[in-house]
Amino acid sequence: LSHHAAKPVTDGEKWLINLWTWDPIYD
Repeated sequence: LSHHAAKPVTDGEKWLINLWTWDPIYD
């Protein structure tokens, strides 16, 4: 998910992405 880290995001999007990356439901 390096493309996520490379693009500018708001704090809200950051925590959503963090949840998204570790959440087994979305894995």
